[in-house]
Amino acid sequence: MNSLLRSRLSVAACCVAALVFTTVSSGQQDALREAMTSASAPPANAIWLDSLDLSKMVQRRQTPRAGQTLARGRGRGAPAPQPQARGAGAAATPITLGGITYPHGIGTLSINELIVDLKGQATRFVSMVGLDDLAVGEASVSVEVWVDNRRKFASGVMHAGAPPQLVDVDLTGARFLELSIDDGGDTSNGDYADWGGSIIYLRPGATAKPESWTFPSEPAPALASGRSAAPRINAPRITGGTPGRPFLFRVPATGDAPLTFAATNLPAGLSGTFQMTSANLKLVVVPEPAAACAWGVGILILFSRARRRLSPGGQVV
Repeated sequence: MNSLLRSRLSVAACCVAALVFTTVSSGQQDALREAMTSASAPPANAIWLDSLDLSKMVQRRQTPRAGQTLARGRGRGAPAPQPQARGAGAAATPITLGGITYPHGIGTLSINELIVDLKGQATRFVSMVGLDDLAVGEASVSVEVWVDNRRKFASGVMHAGAPPQLVDVDLTGARFLELSIDDGGDTSNGDYADWGGSIIYLRPGATAKPESWTFPSEPAPALASGRSAAPRINAPRITGGTPGRPFLFRVPATGDAPLTFAATNLPAGLSGTFQMTSANLKLVVVPEPAAACAWGVGILILFSRARRRLSPGGQVV
């Protein structure tokens, strides 16, 4: 995207944020900004968005963090980053949008979605949203807010360096709030987007608090319950052989040991022996040259603990 078009998009984003703020008075703007940047408890009758269970937030890569950005780098005007550890002991990097630090919020990497069950108790959702100040390069995201399957906010494509946008959505009587951050139509590489200072206001006398929600998982499909104790041969009933050549017939069988095997109805001129290996049992049939090329072999498995067993030499006894 050329620089002229990108600059026009940035100007448009500024206008959108300005229009949103003009819907409230100057005093209300100041109070709202103060509340959103507070590190202490949320406003009366409200909860921080990052106080919800974020394990139910769906994100394609990495894991969203409460009160921290996922970005690790040098963004617009930021000091050179210091080497940081990874994992549970990693140093926290606060959420910063447009030069303002937000102690509360959610640091994400597109593509992600958070669904909140409002239980009909909420009245308003406010938040700043945008690419963290540490996001650089080709980072781009698009943000949408849905309330009961109706879209209430759409940011358009936001690029690294674009100012954050204010989200202020009425939730009166609503059941579900959906917060979605997409990759801006390219990839999610470097798309470190934040929800900053996010607050859900509750109605007076609320009887329940909102909770993060995810779609119920489908039950696992039924699997085979294991082999049966009853003896069973699991092989073709009809096969063939070549005159004058040994014929090898493997006997895959299941059932409780010990199993006794026997061969019946062998044509005249054929002899058969059993060979036991560590893996399975084989029936070796040696046909005479005059024997037919194809013949039927019936294999019988006698029940467990039958009296007839294989001798050490492999013969049926």
